[in-house]
Amino acid sequence: MEIVGRCLSVDQFREYLAGLPGLARTYNTVYVHHTTHDSHAPWLGEKSIQGLKAYYESLGWSSGPHLFIAPEGIWLFTPLTQDGTGVTGHNWHSRHVEIVGNFMDHLPEGAVLSNALAAIGELLRVAQLSTGTGLRFHGMDEPTECPGKALKSSWVWFTGLITRYINNEHRPLPRDETTTNVTELVRKAVWWSEELVRQMKDASEGGDISYADTIALDMVAMMKRLQALLKETS
Repeated sequence: MEIVGRCLSVDQFREYLAGLPGLARTYNTVYVHHTTHDSHAPWLGEKSIQGLKAYYESLGWSSGPHLFIAPEGIWLFTPLTQDGTGVTGHNWHSRHVEIVGNFMDHLPEGAVLSNALAAIGELLRVAQLSTGTGLRFHGMDEPTECPGKALKSSWVWFTGLITRYINNEHRPLPRDETTTNVTELVRKAVWWSEELVRQMKDASEGGDISYADTIALDMVAMMKRLQALLKETS
């Protein structure tokens, strides 16, 4: 099996795509998968990539997914200029993105989420595809839990974030609140709780539910940070 086996930053990935002339004509669908890796073994970067290569070869595959999205960056696996293997009956003119993690009971976050949004967003942008017409998850076209129950149930949230990435949009989120002052963080948490109520109301009237979902998820992280700060000061 031929793999590229390189890990790129988002900027490097963008440059890499620009150096593949004619890439846009080779696919019309991007599929999202999860590795379930953190459920049984730690992710070890290049060692994991080589292990996955050996595993796919043991199955008799001549190709695999195209990208593995990890905390350290975007791993190139099967060359993007050729079809890979990911969804039975849907491997022609498609590209497959594996997000490192097990998203059965939680969602991607942090560097993994940021790298995933960028990698998928850039692939869609190159082929001039939208999240509505060009993006699917594995379970849509084959009986499987992939890419995890939590991610499937939050698909609108996830695709909303990718759309904003493609459109170069940024809206403030609780994650932008970096203060370590407990009193200030409590005040911010109250404001964001009120903002969440406003956004949920807007969503019920046809607004952007993905933004409300993102605020809610960020609020959990904010409250955990506040809890840790309170323990430190008690």
